[in-house]
Amino acid sequence: MIYLCYCKQREINSELEEDDISFMDENEIQEYFFHPQIKFTSQDIRNMNPRDFEVFMANIFSDNGYSITITKYTCYGGKDIIIKKNGITFYVECKHWESAVGRPELQKLVGATVGSAVSDLIFISTGGFNVNAMNYVC
Repeated sequence: MIYLCYCKQREINSELEEDDISFMDENEIQEYFFHPQIKFTSQDIRNMNPRDFEVFMANIFSDNGYSITITKYTCYGGKDIIIKKNGITFYVECKHWESAVGRPELQKLVGATVGSAVSDLIFISTGGFNVNAMNYVC
């Protein structure tokens, strides 16, 4: 399964409003992002290593009209992919984990925006999000 959390902050320190956060499961992602001819299975994704998963997700964004920059695999500044479309820049973090992502990982992505003009964040996880992470963004 792939889970996606999209967070749009009007200002970095502002409160998030309900319509600024959305969570998607694998079926919703498949419907939203993928061309009907593109098929993938949970097993295909499980077989990927973490870097392959980042490249896989970057290619999905590219196929959907985003310009992409994949960051270095280590010492990357808290984001795996930078995507741009229609004048909006997003930071994307990908976790290819069996376990759920927690609050600290989300906080690292938010921290990556400090000192930048980016306030749109996408966090993609194969393990879902734990309660602390959900409470942090909600």
